[in-house]
Amino acid sequence: MCPLCDAGNNAYPVGLLTVIDHRKKSAKGKDLKPGEKKVFKFRNKTLALLVKKAAALDGLQGGTFTVDREDSQQSPKVGTAFEIVGKKLSPAALVKAMTKKYGEGDYEPFDYDEIFPLMSEEDMRKIAGMPDADSDDLGGMPEGGDDEPSDEDIPF
Repeated sequence: MCPLCDAGNNAYPVGLLTVIDHRKKSAKGKDLKPGEKKVFKFRNKTLALLVKKAAALDGLQGGTFTVDREDSQQSPKVGTAFEIVGKKLSPAALVKAMTKKYGEGDYEPFDYDEIFPLMSEEDMRKIAGMPDADSDDLGGMPEGGDDEPSDEDIPF
């Protein structure tokens, strides 16, 4: 069981890709650092689009894409149209091209096990504000505790 789900947190699957952002400005006009490695997080609709694109291109790794978004409040904020620009590069050629364009840097894919480690049940319980697993759900005594009241504890 998942303590976060039990606490009413609505979980949903996400996809993660490592991308090199070539933009100089964000959609809102904020200055960006071109060549920065980022985690691209997306949900179901975008996953379906990218799976189709990956099948057509024999994978996405090494590709440079333009990304556009429909003018709809319902469309995914991360984009709805992904078009490849030029040809895909091998991992070694990609690192060489990025180094030439942006200078020395880490252009290898992220290690997702390192940056998103699995959470322990104890950590999930803390986030959800739930009691420890070894106490009862009513906030009573932990297992092995003395839950027999004395005569003085009975108020009637």
